[in-house]
Amino acid sequence: MSSSAQAEGADIRVRAVTVSEDELTVALMDGRTITVPLAWYPRLAAATPEQRAHWRWRARATVSTGRSWMRI
Repeated sequence: MSSSAQAEGADIRVRAVTVSEDELTVALMDGRTITVPLAWYPRLAAATPEQRAHWRWRARATVSTGRSWMRI
């Protein structure tokens, strides 16, 4: 049995990233959503909403390593 990330045809590219007061949510192209506590990312948790809104996805990155907030 394989994990869902390794499932045949799974598209793990990121469609959207949202940050609320207490959660970081990543929506994938295949329709899945990953939500984690914002407390796992202290610098991001301390950032302003404006800083959190300016993210970009790094090429060749995985879901766990690809987000980047250049202003934080």
